[in-house]
Formats: sequence, structure tokens, C-alpha cells
Amino acid sequence: MKLHKPPIFLLFSLAIILGKSALAQTPPPCPPPGLEKVVDTEEKCLCFYSLAGSGLDLGNESTFSTAFTDDTVMEVIEVGAYYGLDGIAEYLSFVKSGGEGFANGFIRIGTPLFLDMTGSTVQQCVATIADRRRISFDSRFLVDNQEACIDTLTGNTLYYKMTGIQEAPITIQRINSWVPNEFLSILTTVTDTKATAEYVCDVLVNSCDMGSIAKPAKKSKKGKAKKVSKSSSQSSTPVYLHKNNKKFKKHNQLERKNIAKCVVDFNALPLSDSSNKTIYLDGNSRGCRIQHAFYASSNPDHCPHVSFEADEDVNGLVKCTKSKLKPLTDLFSEKEVGLFMFAGTMLGLGESGVDLQMKACQA
Repeated sequence: MKLHKPPIFLLFSLAIILGKSALAQTPPPCPPPGLEKVVDTEEKCLCFYSLAGSGLDLGNESTFSTAFTDDTVMEVIEVGAYYGLDGIAEYLSFVKSGGEGFANGFIRIGTPLFLDMTGSTVQQCVATIADRRRISFDSRFLVDNQEACIDTLTGNTLYYKMTGIQEAPITIQRINSWVPNEFLSILTTVTDTKATAEYVCDVLVNSCDMGSIAKPAKKSKKGKAKKVSKSSSQSSTPVYLHKNNKKFKKHNQLERKNIAKCVVDFNALPLSDSSNKTIYLDGNSRGCRIQHAFYASSNPDHCPHVSFEADEDVNGLVKCTKSKLKPLTDLFSEKEVGLFMFAGTMLGLGESGVDLQMKACQA
């Protein structure tokens, strides 16, 4: 597929439009400047300006409330699917842990690209976008405690409806999210350390009581699990993060043995699953448990996902057991994948979509 370089002002057009009211009294230009080949019908213009007017930023959970519902789904094919505002915000928290986990930041660098609106109608809007995000890794969990900073492409195809309401102009139904496979490879490789194994096992033993989970919460009539309260014995911050405190030093012998056994079991797992050169973090792997251990440190609903026993969670789901190995074509067309690779080049990340620097991120 041959892709032509757009006019340079295409890179800035979305940022300009986002600063304006999409529902102002003076009709905005259709098509928007620089997007003549992308937003080329009246229906697409309506969809474009509704999305722009929503102020939605997929890297900022504070913008989710007016666009997401309990039925909104975000799927990252190599990792899993996340539901509703809270579920999607929790997924995002892994790269915005604020010093409590493995990574922090997810800061947008430069201007996002508006790539495609194929399939958009008045009844159903479709928008494919991409941007560059910067993430800093916590050196405590990295090989040789090195500093590391990664810029990565994030691509998303959004399916949404227009509401006509100025304060909440769109309702997002589904987001298909694309992350470079190189990013997942780097994530699992640089965090493949003793400290990471101890973190996961400390969460499993102390926050999750060695994976011995109480009976799943009863579901409501709508089929959604009621929130499980955290016992007073479960710390919201893993004990491992306070290795020098008295509580850690007074761990009884059984707890120490459980952590040691857990570390052995954890290290016996593969880093990830793979198929057709694609890395997956949704199977019986260390990569899957690293992610869910972070979530379980503050939300016990994820404890079954960290367990080695294939336990069901409160929704009757079993995770980190067998990868679905879903091909990218289940979510994305060849055109979309090509556009994301093209966007990586336009945003200075090359076709890999990733730039790793073994040093602290610049402020």
C-alpha cells in the first residue's frame, strides 16, 4: 500500500481545531484545513468536529467521563480488553503509576495525527488517530537499575456516535488500540529482574494472601460484579516497596518461604507468548502477571490473574492462563496497520514506532 506524505500543516491542524469550539455559532470549515483527503464528506466533518469538541485525550482519564459509558470497550489485542470508564482508566494507570509501579508518564509529545475516517456516517463515526507518548521506567525494576525513557507510538481507531449535546458531543462505543510490538518486547525485557519477581510475589503473598481468593462476589442483575472490599490486612502499597520498614523485617518465616517459592514459580514462566512474530501478554507468562500484579496492589479483583492456579475472578473470567493469540487482523485492516507504521515515521519514531533511551526522560 502506497501512502503519500500529507501537507506539513496536517501535523498541526488537529491541535488548532481542538482549541476551537466544534459547536460554535460560526460553522467551522469543511473540510478542515490540511485534512481535505481524510475528512472529505459532510458526514465526516460532523464526526470530526464532534470528536474535536469533546476534548477527549486517551492519555488523560479526566477527559473520559463525558465520552465513555459502562459499555465502552477498549481492546489491545496483545494484552486484553477493558470495559467502562473505570476499567479503561485502570489499564492506563500501569503507565501512569506516579512512582508506585513500573512506569510513569504517558506524556503526549508533539501533535497527534488524524489519519482516516473511512466508514463514517451520521449514524456511526469512525476515526483513526495516532500520537507519540513518552514513558519513564522506574529504575528500581530495571536491569542494573538503569534509567530508561521510551517514546512510543499509540494508534487508536475510535467508533462513536454523535449526541448533539455541546457538553458531551460524543459517546464512545469501542476503541481498538494499537501499540508497537517492539514496545511490548522492551517492556518485558528491561523489567526482567529479581526486583520485578519480588514485587509480583510480594503482591501475591501479602496483598492477595498467596492467591487464596475468597469466593467471587455475587453479580448484580445486570451481570456486573459488585465491588469487593479490601481487607484491613491488605496494604494498598506492596510491602516490597518498603523493604526497610519494620513490617517487612518482621515477616514470619512462612511468608518468606511463600515469597521464595513464588519467585521460583514466577521465573519458570516464559516472559510472553508469541505467534507470527507478535508478542502477547495475555497468557501464562511473567509479562501478564507483571501488569496484573500492579493492578492487584490496589484492587484485589486482579488477584486471581496473578495466581498460578488459573482462578476465576469476580466476573468468572480466567486470565494469565492461555493466550488467545488473536491476529492483528481481528481488529485492524491492512490499511490501518499501514497508517500506524506511516504515522511512526511521521512522528520521528520510524516503522518500529519506538525510541528507547537508557537515561532519564527529559523534563
